[in-house]
Amino acid sequence: MTSFLSAIAPEAFTVFGVRLKRLTFGHVLLLERFDCNPAKDVLDLATSVQICSRDWQGALDYLDNIKSYGVRVRNHLFMRRLRKWPIDEASQAWGDYLKENTHEPELVRVDGQIESDKGAPSLAQMRVFLLGHCGYSPDTINDQPWGQCRWDYLAAQEEMAGSGIVGGKHEKISNILKGLNGNA
Repeated sequence: MTSFLSAIAPEAFTVFGVRLKRLTFGHVLLLERFDCNPAKDVLDLATSVQICSRDWQGALDYLDNIKSYGVRVRNHLFMRRLRKWPIDEASQAWGDYLKENTHEPELVRVDGQIESDKGAPSLAQMRVFLLGHCGYSPDTINDQPWGQCRWDYLAAQEEMAGSGIVGGKHEKISNILKGLNGNA
């Protein structure tokens, strides 16, 4: 339950003095798109912080305008501020942020099939599944918390018997339903 709660409501993080938002599906897409995951150097880390300190649209606008004069000035000032923080502390804080925002349940395969490296990218599969089976909207999916997306995706998969989340499976839900039906 703790990892579920951390995925849905992670603690707040600050990296390089910048408050980060909850890691969203859109953040993960942008981190992958700009090859910042994992952050290989201070520039990747700074870009990651700039992405994850904004919502999806704000991060996209920021990255689209990165060559404009105003954004270049802000980036220059931000990079000057980075000298105040030890890079190892910032890297540790970034790692802690990612860990806190990516809790997911332990899985066990029910059908015993071996995973293949062929097929659609996993983020594309996940997005389609969330849109088609979990009621997510194309207009808002990129602002959804990453941990919640993972839990919704995996819980729906469990319901479809594709995998099983290790734990008290449906015991609490069954007890709630029994109580609602007067069978407590």
